[in-house]
Amino acid sequence: MPPPPEIEGGRLALLPRPGAPQSRVRLCAQAVTTEHERYPALFLTCDVLGGYLSSRLSRSLREDKGYVYGVTTFFDLRPGSGLLAIEADTAAGTTSAAMEALAAELRGMRTRPPTRQEIQAARAYALGSMATRLAPRAAFASSLADLAAKGMDPLWLLGFSHRLAAATPDAVVAVAEEFLAPERFSGVVAADPEALPRPLTLTEVE
Repeated sequence: MPPPPEIEGGRLALLPRPGAPQSRVRLCAQAVTTEHERYPALFLTCDVLGGYLSSRLSRSLREDKGYVYGVTTFFDLRPGSGLLAIEADTAAGTTSAAMEALAAELRGMRTRPPTRQEIQAARAYALGSMATRLAPRAAFASSLADLAAKGMDPLWLLGFSHRLAAATPDAVVAVAEEFLAPERFSGVVAADPEALPRPLTLTEVE
């Protein structure tokens, strides 16, 4: 299959769910392929932002503000392309506030770049979870099959931990500034329209 077209940023669509008690936010932005030299640094940036329980989005939106039931970031990999995805689930009454806080955290990846401590914690989590997840033979075989289905070299899996360990803090900060601007993201918000009194956007409105 040919690579899918690139995502055009700044386009948010409302999927009306009148009377729904919960809202679902699904966003994505164009990223890089797994073979790209900047992928390991972007992978760590993704984890710092929302890849695990100690990430910025989890601490801010879930623990501090209580806006979301769950929030995560991950890579949606396709043959010849890669997308950075964000998912969040919130109550109808906090939808606008949750989206504003999410956009603020995206902007914060530029104004408050990932610290060395955050990067090292994300790296330790990524390496540890990868080793644990791939330990069972069945899980390792499934991962190889998944790579084959996406047209990737199975040997990529064996070398990724070394590439991840070699990603420098400067490289992580650079990709955070380039790839995580709110205007690069597009997506869908499934919500009660009455829960979104303000314009549906991730960028600040004049």
